[in-house]
Amino acid sequence: MHGTSGISGLATLSHGGMLSTLAGRNFDADELWQTVEADRITMISMVGDAFGRPMVEALDRAAAGGWMPDLSSLKLLLSSGVIFSGPMKEALLDHHPCTIVDALGSSEGVGMANQVTSREHRDTATARFALGEHTRVFTEDGREVDPGSGEQGQLALGYPLPVGYFKDPAKTAEVFPEVAGRRWSIPGDWATVEEDGTITCWAADRPALTQEARRCSPRKWRRPSRNWTWWSTATWSASMTSAGAKRSPRWLS
Repeated sequence: MHGTSGISGLATLSHGGMLSTLAGRNFDADELWQTVEADRITMISMVGDAFGRPMVEALDRAAAGGWMPDLSSLKLLLSSGVIFSGPMKEALLDHHPCTIVDALGSSEGVGMANQVTSREHRDTATARFALGEHTRVFTEDGREVDPGSGEQGQLALGYPLPVGYFKDPAKTAEVFPEVAGRRWSIPGDWATVEEDGTITCWAADRPALTQEARRCSPRKWRRPSRNWTWWSTATWSASMTSAGAKRSPRWLS
């Protein structure tokens, strides 16, 4: 279970919500939108352009054919795991007014940064994020990167932190080092810090981990990579009242 689906799914269950899965073994965006309409889904949890592109294409076909699904219940798209490009966000917002949250993190560090986009707040720059409260960007020699310097650094999360890798103290010491007198999670995402304090995430040097921009070379970057081999699965979730008479917030992941 990918964390993007698992974490939102567990959150839904923890407050008495319902999880609903698509019937198909492969991701079918037409089925997804039909389910949003039928089950009055309020939130979709997705994995970047792997889902976003077929979702946009399905809505384009629906609009051209004059049979747009009723998406009025849908309030939030939550994406994490792989890159979610600006053009895909713009295209989704053109079809439906909702809020898009693009979250940056990995199994080694959840909540590093995020980007929030809507029709009212068109912040759709690809791989541009606002740092989380406990996130910093450090150079290889342990200095914090200055905003606007153009210097590369690695994202470091100070809280919450895993204990480490099971029975692998060497890997644990590598990914969870001490910097500036405290322990950090540094899974390998490279970024620059802009003058306004946001970051542009460019690359990662540990391709085995799950990061947003993990297939770029940290030494030969020009723009966020968009050459991906995609896979698609979907898990839907929904919240109901205890009586089950009225369906309220629903999540798709």
